[in-house]
Amino acid sequence: MRAAKPASAKAADVLINLGSVAVVLAMTAASVGFAVPDRPTITDTVLARAANAPSPSTPAPRFVPRKPAAPTDCSKVACVALTFDDGPSRQTDNLLAALASRHVKATFFVLGVMIQRHPQAIANIAQAGHVIGTHGFSHHSFAPMTADAITQEIQQTNDLIVAGGGPTPTLLRPPFGSGSRTLTQVEQNFGLVDVRWNVDPEDWRDPGAPAIVQRVIDNAKPGSIILMHDIYPGTAEAVPEIIDALQARGLTFVTVPQLIGNQTFGAQVLHGPEV
Repeated sequence: MRAAKPASAKAADVLINLGSVAVVLAMTAASVGFAVPDRPTITDTVLARAANAPSPSTPAPRFVPRKPAAPTDCSKVACVALTFDDGPSRQTDNLLAALASRHVKATFFVLGVMIQRHPQAIANIAQAGHVIGTHGFSHHSFAPMTADAITQEIQQTNDLIVAGGGPTPTLLRPPFGSGSRTLTQVEQNFGLVDVRWNVDPEDWRDPGAPAIVQRVIDNAKPGSIILMHDIYPGTAEAVPEIIDALQARGLTFVTVPQLIGNQTFGAQVLHGPEV
């Protein structure tokens, strides 16, 4: 009786037979002109899969349009407006930076003669989202002027504002706050509202930032239109502290149009609604 082969011998026979089959297949393929491809390595396989696989990509974040902020209702919220006269000037950039640091919008009443000296400032003010009103061309009092002279002052300034990148103004602040019936008629012709003020820290005396801050804090209340000037270093320095102090009292800073709402052309406005 023939002894059975051990398992290891059986495995060797299987491998030998498989090898023989591989040799036969290779010879057959060669005889008919087929090339037997090299056996791919593991590295070849991984690279091939990587080449054929879709490139991984981070999905683009879904764009969700932000809802525009609801307009501030100054009949329900305690609002105040910062206004700056006599610019633009070398101080305008500092003032814009101070306002931007607190995310506050203001209203600038500009002079034509100053726009000629600092034409780029108009675009900077407008692009920052502030409102631009006219303060006349020469800073001469409108009170004794004829209608033609006032018209020329306003038209020259409006043309410079538009040429500088701003919109046609809808607000006017007469120099020195002086007016006349003639001015009112011209304002009506231009579609302008006459904006005055009810808080004056007298920064035009250039008393320094601490004095300006204290005067505004002492006098500002809901509805205040605060008069300051875009030509004094102390004013720009005072602005952040003024904003912080009045916001701490619950006041919200808005532009003059937001504060006063719709007004009749030629109407004189000293303040907004008091809550």
